[in-house]
Amino acid sequence: MAAARRWRVGEVVLDLYEVREVIRSGGMGLVYRVHHRGWNVDLAVKTPRTALLRSPERVSDFEREAESWVGLGLHPHTVNCAYVRRVGSVPSVFAEWVDGGTLAEEVRNRRLYEGGALRAQPGPAPVARGPDHRCTAHGRPHGVRRRRLR
Repeated sequence: MAAARRWRVGEVVLDLYEVREVIRSGGMGLVYRVHHRGWNVDLAVKTPRTALLRSPERVSDFEREAESWVGLGLHPHTVNCAYVRRVGSVPSVFAEWVDGGTLAEEVRNRRLYEGGALRAQPGPAPVARGPDHRCTAHGRPHGVRRRRLR
């Protein structure tokens, strides 16, 4: 599979997505802020690193995990993943845009704990760590075991 072409600010991709910002290289690849012209909303688009694109198996894994994220549905405490689609030959994740930085920044700056239920806790919220921990949306298991979908 060909390497992902980097998008530029101001470019319109597929006559639908106006690139507003190139955020940074994330853990899995590049992150863009785009404006969906049809929906009139900003989305985060995440594209995989070139190394991942060299293996059809890894591309399939990437798409399958991203589709699992889409399947989680809406919840007030998670970022919604709208859909996964290929732009050219590159699988791309289109998710809700959330202003304000990263979760890591929120934890590091302790803003995550201001004025809420987590405030009384001395550290981060407890996280299930067993091998059978499954992601759920509205109390229904979705069969995703301890995966990081960034």
